[in-house]
Amino acid sequence: MFAIGFLLLFCLSFCENYNMRVAGNSDIRNVYTFFITFSGAVISLIIFLLLSYYNSTILDVYNKNIGIIYDPRFQITIMLEMFGIWLARKNHKVNKNNITAINFSLFFSLALVPVFAFLGDSFFGFENTLQIGYESNLEFVLFVSFMTLLTILYFMDKLNSEIKNKYLLILFPIILSGTMFLSGKLMQTYDSFFTAFLITFSVSIFYFLLSLYKREFNALNKSHKKSLIIICSSWMIALPMNTIAVKILAIEFVTLLKRMAQLIVGIILDKKYNKSKKIKLKDKIIIFFIIFIGFLVYYYRT
Repeated sequence: MFAIGFLLLFCLSFCENYNMRVAGNSDIRNVYTFFITFSGAVISLIIFLLLSYYNSTILDVYNKNIGIIYDPRFQITIMLEMFGIWLARKNHKVNKNNITAINFSLFFSLALVPVFAFLGDSFFGFENTLQIGYESNLEFVLFVSFMTLLTILYFMDKLNSEIKNKYLLILFPIILSGTMFLSGKLMQTYDSFFTAFLITFSVSIFYFLLSLYKREFNALNKSHKKSLIIICSSWMIALPMNTIAVKILAIEFVTLLKRMAQLIVGIILDKKYNKSKKIKLKDKIIIFFIIFIGFLVYYYRT
C-alpha cells in the first residue's frame, strides 16, 4: 500500500503543479480554477455512481452519506479548500521562480498534519478513521521532530533572496495541513468519492461566481482551449488517485508520500524551467531518511 500510494500521489503532484502554474499565471485564473475543480467534481460523481450501482443501490449509498452536507466539519473544509487554492495560485504567481521554495513550505505539513491528526482526531470526532498507533506520546514527538529537522536540513541551503514573499510560504502549510487533515478524515468517514465530489463541486461554484463577478469569461477565447483541455483531462485522471490514496492510507502517510512526490516533481520542473543544478548527495540522503522513517512507522504502527 505504501508503494502504491506513492505512485498514485506522484501522478497527482505532477498534474497539480502544472495546473497551479497555468492557473496562477493566467489572466483568467478564476476561470481556470473553476474548470479544474468542476472537472474533478464530474469524475468523482461518475465514479461514485458506478461504484454505488455495482456495490449496492445509488439511493442507499446516497442516504448513508448525505448527512455530510450538514456536518460542520465539511463546511469548515470547504472554506479552507477555497482559501488554500487561492494561496497555491498566489504562491505560483509570486514565487514562481522557485518551485522548490514553494515545496519547502508544503513540506512542513510533514510535521503539521501529524499534529493535527494527533490532537484533532478526538476533538473533531474522527476516532474511527485510519490512524497511526503510537505506543506513547514520546513516539509521536520523535516522529514530528525528525520530520521537522529533516525538512529544515533539506531546504536550509535553498532559501535565499529568490523568495519574493515569505509570508505566503509560512501561511501556506498551515492552511493546507488543516485542509488535508479534514478532507482526508471526511473521506474516510463518508464515501470517499461522494465526499470528493461535494468538496470539489462546492469549490467550483465559488470560483464560477468569482469568474462572473470579475467578468473573466469575457476574456475566454480559442487560445485558452488547449490548456483547458490539458488541465481538465489531467485532473480527471489525477484526482481519483488522491481519493484512492486517502482511502487506503492514514492521512499522515498520504501527506508524507505526497510531499515526497511534490519534491521530486519540483526538482524536475525547476530543472526544466529554471535550469537548476543536479540534486546534491546531502539531499538524496535526507530524502532517503524521510521515506525510510515514514516506512518504519507505517510498517510497525499500522
